[in-house]
Amino acid sequence: MWSTVKKQVSVSNSEAQEASVPRIATAIIHQAIRQEVDKVQLVPYEEDLRVEYLLGQTWTETMTIPAHLASSLIEQYKKMAGLPLGYRMAMKGLMFIRYNENGSVIPIIEAAFTEYPTQTSRALLQPGERDYELHLLLTPARWGERTTIRIKEVS
Repeated sequence: MWSTVKKQVSVSNSEAQEASVPRIATAIIHQAIRQEVDKVQLVPYEEDLRVEYLLGQTWTETMTIPAHLASSLIEQYKKMAGLPLGYRMAMKGLMFIRYNENGSVIPIIEAAFTEYPTQTSRALLQPGERDYELHLLLTPARWGERTTIRIKEVS
């Protein structure tokens, strides 16, 4: 027989935030690809991190992320591009991803700037899948790191 007593699951606030950061990073890329955006810019401010998309010739602010998640989000993009963590300096990175219309964003080459890049799933494209290059540019700013991601479809 089923019990009506619910178990209390204790998850700390920091654990919940750490679990949501990869989802936020993927959602930003997913939304940018769906809207056929050329560039994504993450601009840090004192209170928040603003995500802006370049649509045509205009920068459009799409979302704001709380300031306490900003550094974790930037670190997530650095991990995806294979860049060193912990440095706050101008850096460039490169990510190769495979995008599926269902919304999955899969890295197909991890750590593109290492001596021997490792291919993870460079199989033939399935219907509804496309490959993209994401060029990452990080520059120091007053309240963190300004991040620009240029999205280019690989033919």
